[in-house]
Amino acid sequence: MDEVLNTAWDPILRKYKDGPEPEYEPFRDRFRDHIGPHRMEAGTITGEELRILLRKKPKKSASGVDGWRMAELRELPLPLLNALADVMNLVEATGDWPASMTTALVSMVPKDESQDPLHTRPITVTSAVYRLWACRRLADIVLWQEEWIEEGQKGFRPGHRIEDVLMEIGLEMEE
Repeated sequence: MDEVLNTAWDPILRKYKDGPEPEYEPFRDRFRDHIGPHRMEAGTITGEELRILLRKKPKKSASGVDGWRMAELRELPLPLLNALADVMNLVEATGDWPASMTTALVSMVPKDESQDPLHTRPITVTSAVYRLWACRRLADIVLWQEEWIEEGQKGFRPGHRIEDVLMEIGLEMEE
């Protein structure tokens, strides 16, 4: 089964295995007029921030290869969350991630009754520590994008919904 799935999904998931990945410079040159000088400043992660985020996370979530569950991270005392925050800050400073944080578990869930391997959906579970780090940095990204994003962009913005776009279109059609 593993070989069948790999044969079907390899061209999709490993698109550049036989050649170089696209380079950023041609993309930047082509879309230069649409890319502004919007540098994102990300502050240092703290244990208290992690504690606040963990309170919002569901207790029931899958563990990754690191073996941690959100419920277990939630029970850590602040000194250990401070140490975890230090690890996250070190990872950001060096770009060197522990292997357990960069390895993900992938389960192929059938979409329908078909036996076709492409009629499955990959569900990926990353490390709980990685998910916590990503959640913390996502908050920074959401704030940063408000500095430059176009007003018409509604997706993934606090206070904006796709329903707003549908309402705008509906009003324009009535005029």
